[in-house]
Amino acid sequence: MEKRACHWPYAFEMRIQDGTSARWVDALGTIEHDVTGKPVRGYGTLLDITERKRTERRMEKLAFFDALTGLPNRFHGIDLAQRLLDIAGQRGQQATVLFVDLDRFKEINDSQGHLVGDDLLAEVARRCERTLGGDGVVARLGGDEFMFVRTLAEGNDTMALAHEVCSTLASPMRVDDLCFEVGASVGVALYPTHGHSVDELLQRADIAMYQAKTQGGGNCQLYDAQMGHRLQRRIALGVKLEEALAQSRLELHFQPKIALDSYALYGVEALARWHDEEWGWVSPAEFISVAEERGLIIALGDWSLDAAARQWRAWSSAGIAQPPVIAVNVSAAQMMSDSFSERALAIMRAHGVSPRCIELEITESALMHDPAKAKRVASQLVEQGFTLSIDDFGTGYSSLARLQSFPVSRLKIDMSFVRGMLSEPGSLAIVTAVIGLAHALKLRTVAEGVETQSQLDKLRDLHCDEVQGYLFSKAVPAAELARDWLTL
Repeated sequence: MEKRACHWPYAFEMRIQDGTSARWVDALGTIEHDVTGKPVRGYGTLLDITERKRTERRMEKLAFFDALTGLPNRFHGIDLAQRLLDIAGQRGQQATVLFVDLDRFKEINDSQGHLVGDDLLAEVARRCERTLGGDGVVARLGGDEFMFVRTLAEGNDTMALAHEVCSTLASPMRVDDLCFEVGASVGVALYPTHGHSVDELLQRADIAMYQAKTQGGGNCQLYDAQMGHRLQRRIALGVKLEEALAQSRLELHFQPKIALDSYALYGVEALARWHDEEWGWVSPAEFISVAEERGLIIALGDWSLDAAARQWRAWSSAGIAQPPVIAVNVSAAQMMSDSFSERALAIMRAHGVSPRCIELEITESALMHDPAKAKRVASQLVEQGFTLSIDDFGTGYSSLARLQSFPVSRLKIDMSFVRGMLSEPGSLAIVTAVIGLAHALKLRTVAEGVETQSQLDKLRDLHCDEVQGYLFSKAVPAAELARDWLTL
């Protein structure tokens, strides 16, 4: 009898008798046929490949899903979203694409550690899935960025999902015994109005998200063409700012501070100013926010401190008997830098200036970012001889107990309360309370933004110690300040 062999491989899942588990089996067999083609015998082997199959599934999941959150990753999410958009196009439907960026995740992750950060991201993902409710696509794009895509029923509010996402991510999140307010900025683009591909729509939603960031975060913005132009300006501004810092093309202007008991100059506040050859004077609010976005804020702060020390030395060398104490603004990033106190002291020594000639103004929110670390850095600075003040007091959330623990000499009352105190009972109550609190703690008070005689009279009645504002002088170049305010 002539025999012909036929080889066949086959993999299949085989249920175990109890019905609750299964094994994958790889069968490799051979069937022999006689001359008529009739199968006469079969034999082969069975190989348990359960673990290999599990590994393949894990690898497949890692290729398509984010390991930390379980959400589709960028690659898979964009693929799913494009399918959703294609179906929406066939049905003549609109769809909304959201680009979500967490507002305060980086600072929490940096200060509390990656384990806390990972738990927060997992909680964000759970909230995102609950918000979407299975109706659409939500994916983690990477880092602290997420994407939502959902079709819009006729008559639906195009921004409804964005507002819902903002709201759910604004609620405090608890990790172990800690509670965090993360918040999110959300950019929105519409299909097919703003594009047809997911990549194009994400790019435009990203631009809208950036606009939400520039408005302080915690809000959502719908894309429009003008946003793209504004983004291009900010990108160009960032490049120019980096060059200006490297080449010391910024300058300091100085605003006088007046003691109310004598109306004499007791100090000045140094404020960074930037004149670009192409764009002219750039608003400090604009270039400072760009510095924060591009990671230049520490460099800008250190430059300001160096320029202030250099200017104090220049006034002293010019024969000015008692150059004023120069107040310099310190950012939260500087206060969180372990080497800041060492850098500050090195700057003073480089210019031969005593730290007692410099006052460091730290915002209330910067101190509360990480109170323990801020207190440690503040104590180091005071030990070196610097004077510290809390800027924009009343706008943050510091408690009295924490305030008492910081080695500060002054509280600066935010100008928004000074401007409103003659017409708004709430602002007047805050100004009165801050002055009373400061004096109880044996601290001096400085009122910012004093523009009218009526405001000055009220502050004097409330026993405020010092003031600054346009009523006396705007911030002016060093030469002008020396001419009008300083004596040889």
